[in-house]
Amino acid sequence: MKKAYKFMNSAALPYWLNEHTLRISKVSYFRLLYGSEWIHDPLEVRATNHVNIHLERGGNGSEIGRKLNALGIRTTENTQDIRINLPIINLGPDYFIFSVSGGPFEKARAGMEQAPPHERYDACIMIANLKEFADVIKSTGRIRELDMRPFSDLWNDISIGKVKYVANEADVARESLVQPDPFRKRPHFAPQNEWRLVMAPQDELKHEVLTVQFDPPQGLISEVPWRGKALPNPGPNDEEIVEKIRLHLGRLRDVLVRQAQYDEQHRSLWDARRGGGDAAALKQQEHALDAAREELWDMYEQESDRELRNLYRLLRWKRADIRHPFLDHTFQRPMYPGDLKRIFAAMHDVLTTFASRPT
Repeated sequence: MKKAYKFMNSAALPYWLNEHTLRISKVSYFRLLYGSEWIHDPLEVRATNHVNIHLERGGNGSEIGRKLNALGIRTTENTQDIRINLPIINLGPDYFIFSVSGGPFEKARAGMEQAPPHERYDACIMIANLKEFADVIKSTGRIRELDMRPFSDLWNDISIGKVKYVANEADVARESLVQPDPFRKRPHFAPQNEWRLVMAPQDELKHEVLTVQFDPPQGLISEVPWRGKALPNPGPNDEEIVEKIRLHLGRLRDVLVRQAQYDEQHRSLWDARRGGGDAAALKQQEHALDAAREELWDMYEQESDRELRNLYRLLRWKRADIRHPFLDHTFQRPMYPGDLKRIFAAMHDVLTTFASRPT
C-alpha cells in the first residue's frame, strides 16, 4: 500500500508537521479506552472459542480432539462421554499499534464520518508511502518518554497489514479455531478501512502510550486541505461520575453480602452431610442454593458489570493519574464471581483517589 491517511484533531497538526512526533499505543490501551466502540474496542486482539460439545469418544486423533488439545483441554484415546460447555478466551500479546486509514481519501473520509459525533476528527495528514513511513520510524525514531532512546533499541521490526473485518469468535464444534490477531477486528469496524503498524517490543514496557519523534524526508507527510466537523466531548462532570460509581459500589456490596450468606449456607449443608443428614434432601437444598447464586451473578452481570467497566474507563479518560493494575488486567477479560471482592476494594480506592484530588 502506498498512500494512507491519519485523521486527527486539528490541534494535533503542529505535533506532526512541526515537531515530527506521533503516538503509538498498546493493545490494552484501546481495550480500556473510554468511549463508544469506535476507537475503544474491548475485544481488541482477543479470540473466543465457544466449546459446547458432547464427546462420546475421542482422543488426539479426532478433529474435535485436536481442537480441544489446541485450546488446552487434554483428551486421550480413553476419553469418553464428557460434556463441555464453556467459552475459552485468549488475549494476544500487548503489541504497540499505530493506525491509519486506507485510501482513496474520499473513501477514508466517508468512513471516518461514520464515527459517533463526539469521536470525529476535523483534520488529516496524508502519508505518501506507508512502507517508507515505517522504515523512517525504524531508522530515525526516538522515544521521548524514554530519554530519546532509539526506536530500533526497543523494537526489531514493524509489521504492516490491512485489517480484516471478521468475527473474533467461533463455535468449536462447527468452525475452525480463531486466534488473537492484531490485524483482525469485528465487522462493525469495517468503515474505518484500517491499516496498521504493529510493533512487538523486545522487552516489556510499562507505558501504555509512547511518543515517537522521527525525521521524515520532504514530501512523506503533508496536511490534507480539508476540515471536518468535530464536536467537543466533555463527558459527565466529576460529581456525576462519583455518584454513579457510589451507586454501583452499593449494588456490588449487596451482591457480596448475599454471596457470603450463600457460602455460609453451603458450609452448613456440608456439615449436615458429614453429620449423616438426609443426603437427598441436602442435595436438593444445595442445588437450590447454586441456582440462587447463579441468578444473583446473572443479575449483577446484566445490571452492573458493563457499566462499572465503563465508569473505570471514564475515570482514566478524565484523569491520566488514575490507574489500578488489578482493574487494568481484570477489565480486559470476562469477570468471575471470585473477582468481586477485589474489584469492590480496588474501585473504592480509585474513587477515593479521584474524589480527593482536584482536576
